[in-house]
Amino acid sequence: MKKEHSNKLKKDYKQFIKEFDYGDKAFEGVPKHVAIICDGNRRYAKANGLNYEEVYTQSVENIAELLARAGQLGVEVFTVWVMDTKNFQRRSAGEIKTLLKLFLKFGMEFKQEFLDQKIKYRHIGARNFLPKRVQKLIIELEEETKDNDKAVFNMAFNYGGRDEIIRAVKEMIVEGVAPEEVTEEMFGEYLDTSDIGDPDMIIRTGNEIRLSGFMSWQSAGSELFFVEELFPEFGPDELEREIRKFPDRSRRMGK
Repeated sequence: MKKEHSNKLKKDYKQFIKEFDYGDKAFEGVPKHVAIICDGNRRYAKANGLNYEEVYTQSVENIAELLARAGQLGVEVFTVWVMDTKNFQRRSAGEIKTLLKLFLKFGMEFKQEFLDQKIKYRHIGARNFLPKRVQKLIIELEEETKDNDKAVFNMAFNYGGRDEIIRAVKEMIVEGVAPEEVTEEMFGEYLDTSDIGDPDMIIRTGNEIRLSGFMSWQSAGSELFFVEELFPEFGPDELEREIRKFPDRSRRMGK
């Protein structure tokens, strides 16, 4: 029998905040910055007879639960990639509308939790082509949480690694940066992730063995983990399972 799903966020979604506690790291070697490529939603919907709104709503709830577990483990920066810039060109208008609606709902419902728990919200990705209402919410979230210092939550929405690099180069040209002034450190300041730090660990769900352009610049030294679970199946226990593997990796970083 297939599991019943609701297209509304659970009434008890705020329960995650009661479990949210950034403190000491749960074990030695917990990565500072963990990023997840949230892949497999559409395959999960097809396999379980769900529509897009049902499966994406479930994934929104999953993100909240993953964020909570990351906090319990002591992860300081948590990033999720939920929409590629290419999605706007290749997905149906109905699916894009659903994603935008849920983005607004997520932002509005969790805004107070970000404030209460001192979590800084950062948007990663192009903003110009997003609806004005979405752009307004992003600005509000970033402005009102900019002084929070307990943790950072990054939402990569309408994001592509190549797009990010091109936007950075264009901004440098506009500002008149001379070629001899360009360094790796300086270039990093023009990326969406400036002041956040590169991900130590990148997890991709959905049994796909590639990064698809995610953090093309920032992933140079990241440890990569590819898991079979589709994103709606990748819950807090699965996240902890993968994070506990991290200390076993030998990170020589070119040494």
